[in-house]
Amino acid sequence: MERVDRGGRLIGENPRHDTGPSRGENPRRGELARVVETLPNEMLLVETENGDRVAVHASGKMRVRIVRVLAGDRVRIERSPFDATKGRIVAID
Repeated sequence: MERVDRGGRLIGENPRHDTGPSRGENPRRGELARVVETLPNEMLLVETENGDRVAVHASGKMRVRIVRVLAGDRVRIERSPFDATKGRIVAID
């Protein structure tokens, strides 16, 4: 019989050694879109593969690295969980 603690984990199991992706790895996340036009305040209007239009901004890492995004570029975006018409660009494909 296995010994289990209050959290449901096996006793002796180390939660730091899980098999999931580590912080250094960046799995492909979000959805693909194409930049349609640029908007004021560094916002961009993109169109996803299913035809939705989303107003997005560049993520913090892209701003720090001064990545330029132009109309026609294919990008990977993450949508806001609160408003599906807004999001951010996480990568350029």
